[in-house]
Amino acid sequence: MKQLFLPVLIVISCASCNQSGDKDAANELTQNAGTQMQQVIHSLFTAASTVDAVKLFQLFEGSDSFIAINDGIKYSFQDYKKSNEDFFAAAKLQQFITRFQDVKVFDNDNALMTWSGSDVVTFKNDSTMNIKDYAVSFLMKRINGNWKVISAHESFPSASDPAILMTTPNPK
Repeated sequence: MKQLFLPVLIVISCASCNQSGDKDAANELTQNAGTQMQQVIHSLFTAASTVDAVKLFQLFEGSDSFIAINDGIKYSFQDYKKSNEDFFAAAKLQQFITRFQDVKVFDNDNALMTWSGSDVVTFKNDSTMNIKDYAVSFLMKRINGNWKVISAHESFPSASDPAILMTTPNPK
């Protein structure tokens, strides 16, 4: 019995050492992915703030499998892109105020970004829209080495809700 115990103990010890090394490697990959995700999120918000649809949608994966939910309506990639392009055409800039942001990295190639806060939109006619309660979730996937949004969900009050405050410019 003693002869069997020692080899089994050595095998178990080596296996646990290997698992520890695997966990360290997995943690490092997750940390690297998290750092890369922060850079992508910064790029997403910069493009949205400057109402640059071209830069924004370079960060999206535009296949037929893309799904967006916006104000309770399901959009294809093309419809979601068109909706944002139309909005951006009327806007001058957006100012996002973060209340909460989190990134969950599932593995080296998959992550979820959630954000909530407010958005003050200034339109080209100098009117503004203050969206006090705005939330976004982006499901991200690394495709050919680049992080891409593969699914989006946006939630905000309807235009008639008091949580959205519209102002018009003073006449000159």
